[in-house]
Formats: sequence, C-alpha cells, structure tokens
Amino acid sequence: MDTSKRSGLRTKKGWRSIAAFSLVEVTLAIGVFGLAFTAVVGLIPMGLTNFHQAMDASVGSQICQRVINDAQQTDFDVLTSSSNADIVRYFDDAGNELSAPAKAIYHVKTVVTGTLPLPGTAGFASLATVFIQIANNPANQTIPTDPTNASAWKNDPRFSITTYSGLVSRNK
Repeated sequence: MDTSKRSGLRTKKGWRSIAAFSLVEVTLAIGVFGLAFTAVVGLIPMGLTNFHQAMDASVGSQICQRVINDAQQTDFDVLTSSSNADIVRYFDDAGNELSAPAKAIYHVKTVVTGTLPLPGTAGFASLATVFIQIANNPANQTIPTDPTNASAWKNDPRFSITTYSGLVSRNK
C-alpha cells in the first residue's frame, strides 16, 4: 500500500486527515485584519477631537450657568456699576473656580451692560445684559482684545472662545 499520497496521522483504525489553514489563507486573514485595524486606528484622533469639543461645551455651559447665577444674586446697582466693567475669572478642567490663572484651563470674561435698549424706547433701566466669553486657554497665554470692542476678546485660532449672554433684572 502506497502511503506517500496520504497526509495525516496513523491510528489503529487507519489514516485520519488533519484540518489546517494553508499559508495563503493565513496571509489573507492577516491582511484583512491589518486593513480593518488600520481603519479603526485612523478614526481614533477624530473621536478624541470630538470628545474634547464635547467636554469643552459641557464645562463651558456649566461655567456660564454659574456666572449668570452669580450675576443674578449680586445687587443690581453693584452689578451695573462701572467698577464691574471687565471681570476675568479662572476655572479648571472640571469647572471649579480658581483664584489665580496659574493652573487654569478656562479664562472667563464677563461684561455687564447697564441699560438694555429696546426698540422704540429710550431703554429699560431695570434690565442688564451679561456677556460671558469663555476661552479654552490651558497655556495661560495673553488673549488679544478685539480692536472694535475693547471689552471683548478677539477670536484667535490659538483659543477656542465661546460667547454666551443672559439677562439680569432688578428684583425690587
């Protein structure tokens, strides 16, 4: 009996064939896996960028709520006085206020305008607008001022600046 053409193991009952992958099949499987893995790894930077933007938006809205709540609890005359013209506050990555800009991630500029001009009227003296600019500035760089509006920051590609506004009324 010629056994040179048979492959497998010899048992007491006869020859048993062994199922295995060929080298071509293994090479194709590694190629398909490598292509899929490369596509997934290519999506990671985009996902991290979207995650970072979502975190900035979430923390920014929490900071905005805190600043507007602080403005609503402040006496209206103190809030609209000229000594409150430009206030800069500093917050960390969790939205906690800091006393110094050394470890701040978010720089927050608050500008309060006293009388709100309404259409057809001279103004409403019991309503003030609070403008809040939140800049993502982890390097603690100087943020340039807008030349057309000295109380606002200029949009700069180095910083992500978001502007919010709210109304505060006199509660008397």
